Amino acid sequence: MGGMDSAYMRHLIAGGETALVEFKVAPPRVVDLATRICGFANGDGGSIILGVADRTWDVVGVKDSAAGDASVVACRRASYSLRPTSRPCSLGGRKG
Repeated sequence: MGGMDSAYMRHLIAGGETALVEFKVAPPRVVDLATRICGFANGDGGSIILGVADRTWDVVGVKDSAAGDASVVACRRASYSLRPTSRPCSLGGRKG
Protein backbone atom coordinates (compact mmCIF):
# COMPACT_ATOMS: atom_id res chain seq x y z
CA MET A 1 0.00 0.00 0.00
CA GLY A 2 1.26 3.43 -0.89
CA GLY A 3 1.62 6.18 1.65
CA MET A 4 0.60 9.80 1.62
CA ASP A 5 3.00 12.73 1.78
CA SER A 6 2.77 14.38 5.25
CA ALA A 7 2.47 17.91 3.79
CA TYR A 8 -0.46 16.80 1.64
CA MET A 9 -2.02 15.07 4.66
CA ARG A 10 -1.75 18.30 6.68
CA HIS A 11 -3.33 20.17 3.75
CA LEU A 12 -6.29 17.75 3.68
CA ILE A 13 -6.77 17.99 7.45
CA ALA A 14 -6.60 21.80 7.40
CA GLY A 15 -9.40 21.81 4.83
CA GLY A 16 -11.70 19.85 7.12
CA GLU A 17 -14.16 17.18 6.13
CA THR A 18 -15.60 17.56 2.66
CA ALA A 19 -17.29 15.38 0.06
CA LEU A 20 -13.78 14.05 -0.69
CA VAL A 21 -12.25 13.87 2.80
CA GLU A 22 -13.59 12.01 5.83
CA PHE A 23 -11.99 11.86 9.28
CA LYS A 24 -12.25 8.92 11.67
CA VAL A 25 -10.85 8.83 15.19
CA ALA A 26 -10.54 5.03 15.01
CA PRO A 27 -10.71 2.43 12.26
CA PRO A 28 -14.35 1.82 11.32
CA ARG A 29 -15.90 -1.62 11.14
CA VAL A 30 -15.17 -3.40 7.86
CA VAL A 31 -18.76 -3.04 6.63
CA ASP A 32 -18.74 0.70 7.41
CA LEU A 33 -15.40 1.13 5.68
CA ALA A 34 -16.67 -0.70 2.61
CA THR A 35 -19.73 1.57 2.52
CA ARG A 36 -17.57 4.69 2.64
CA ILE A 37 -15.21 3.34 -0.02
CA CYS A 38 -18.21 2.59 -2.26
CA GLY A 39 -19.46 6.12 -1.75
CA PHE A 40 -16.11 7.55 -2.83
CA ALA A 41 -15.89 5.10 -5.75
CA ASN A 42 -19.33 6.19 -6.97
CA GLY A 43 -18.27 9.82 -6.87
CA ASP A 44 -15.00 11.62 -7.49
CA GLY A 45 -12.88 9.51 -5.14
CA GLY A 46 -11.74 10.60 -1.73
CA SER A 47 -9.66 9.98 1.37
CA ILE A 48 -10.52 8.47 4.74
CA ILE A 49 -8.03 9.72 7.31
CA LEU A 50 -7.76 7.77 10.56
CA GLY A 51 -6.69 9.35 13.83
CA VAL A 52 -8.35 12.75 13.28
CA ALA A 53 -11.31 14.00 15.34
CA ASP A 54 -14.38 14.62 13.19
CA ARG A 55 -15.47 17.97 14.59
CA THR A 56 -12.28 19.59 15.83
CA TRP A 57 -9.86 18.25 13.17
CA ASP A 58 -7.42 17.51 16.00
CA VAL A 59 -4.86 14.88 15.10
CA VAL A 60 -5.19 12.33 17.89
CA GLY A 61 -3.54 9.36 16.18
CA VAL A 62 -4.61 5.78 16.58
CA LYS A 63 -4.60 4.43 20.12
CA ASP A 64 -2.14 1.59 19.54
CA SER A 65 -0.48 -0.48 16.84
CA ALA A 66 -3.38 -2.94 16.93
CA ALA A 67 -5.69 -0.16 15.72
CA GLY A 68 -3.30 0.55 12.86
CA ASP A 69 -3.16 -3.14 12.01
CA ALA A 70 -6.95 -3.28 12.17
CA SER A 71 -7.24 -0.53 9.58
CA VAL A 72 -4.93 -2.40 7.21
CA VAL A 73 -6.95 -5.59 7.68
CA ALA A 74 -10.21 -3.65 7.21
CA CYS A 75 -8.93 -2.11 3.96
CA ARG A 76 -7.86 -5.50 2.64
CA ARG A 77 -11.17 -7.12 3.55
CA ALA A 78 -13.13 -4.24 2.06
CA SER A 79 -11.13 -4.44 -1.16
CA TYR A 80 -11.99 -8.14 -1.46
CA SER A 81 -15.67 -7.23 -1.16
CA LEU A 82 -15.55 -4.49 -3.78
CA ARG A 83 -15.17 -5.95 -7.23
CA PRO A 84 -16.42 -3.56 -9.89
CA THR A 85 -18.25 -5.26 -12.72
CA SER A 86 -19.56 -4.13 -16.04
CA ARG A 87 -22.62 -5.84 -17.45
CA PRO A 88 -24.27 -4.60 -20.63
CA CYS A 89 -28.02 -4.28 -20.43
CA SER A 90 -30.81 -2.97 -22.56
CA LEU A 91 -33.56 -0.71 -21.23
CA GLY A 92 -36.30 0.41 -23.56
CA GLY A 93 -34.37 -0.67 -26.63
CA ARG A 94 -31.28 1.35 -25.61
CA LYS A 95 -28.08 -0.39 -24.69
CA GLY A 96 -26.20 0.79 -21.69
